[in-house]
Parts: sequence; structure tokens; C-alpha cells
Amino acid sequence: MYMMNKVLENLIGMSVDQKFEEIQVEEVRARSQAEIDAEMKNKGKGVEGDLLLDDVIDDEEDVEEDDEE
Repeated sequence: MYMMNKVLENLIGMSVDQKFEEIQVEEVRARSQAEIDAEMKNKGKGVEGDLLLDDVIDDEEDVEEDDEE
């Protein structure tokens, strides 16, 4: 087991424990970011979200009309 840990340390450039902790931190950050993204997505729904989408569609139609002229 000791030799395998030494080989892995040489391959990844740090101790196995450090790499494991690094991966755990990345997973926690990813979960936190996913929760934040989900909350932001949910906040964008509803009447305000629909109005913004309608405004974007109207703007795109205006651009298309301008292109035709």
C-alpha cells in the first residue's frame, strides 16, 4: 500500500490525502453553485420572467423587420 501511495503521489504531484481533500472541496463548490443556479432560475420564473421573455421576442421581431427594409 505504501508503494502504491508513493507512485500515486509522484503521478499527481501531491499526497493522496491532499488530492482527496481537493476533490471534496471541488464537489462542495459545484453543489453550492448548482443550488445558486437553481435558485436564480426559480427567481426568474413567473410574471416578471414572462415579461422579459416577451420583451426579447418583441426586440427580435423589430430587428427582423429592420433587416427586411
